[in-house]
Amino acid sequence: MQATITIQQALTASQLTIYSQSGPGGQGGNGGQGGPGQQGGNGGNGVTCECTGNAGGQGGDGGTGGTGGAAGNGGNGGNGVDAGGNVVIRVPRQSDVAKVTSTTAPAPPGGPGVPGPGGTPGTGGSGGSKGKNNNDGSGGGSGNYGATGAQGQPGTGSGKPAQITVMPL
Repeated sequence: MQATITIQQALTASQLTIYSQSGPGGQGGNGGQGGPGQQGGNGGNGVTCECTGNAGGQGGDGGTGGTGGAAGNGGNGGNGVDAGGNVVIRVPRQSDVAKVTSTTAPAPPGGPGVPGPGGTPGTGGSGGSKGKNNNDGSGGGSGNYGATGAQGQPGTGSGKPAQITVMPL
């Protein structure tokens, strides 16, 4: 595919600059949130007998929240896009060719996605039931928040600009 720009009459400018750059890559998607931590285990039940028994066991602490989703595949930036075609500039006279200059730049790749946040902590387990002549166990504590996900990667490829050619009519 090619685009043609034709100057039919006279090129009165002392200099005409043509610029070409194709489209940049897209930003990577954001990572998902980590899953919630698991609930802690329940405490053991207290001893039931006609003697001095033990109290119910303490509930286990909640599990650590899941690690946040990495801004990985799909979280990676897109590559720059190559120009869809080239450009031809047609000028009235051979002497006008020197008046036309061109500047090109490659399209930059897209930036990385944002890492996903860590998961929420798991809840503590329930305390064990009391035995005869003793108390219930206490509940377990909450777990910790999960770690943040990994950073996505930026795109790796630059897009190629259009090639510009200047020629007389």
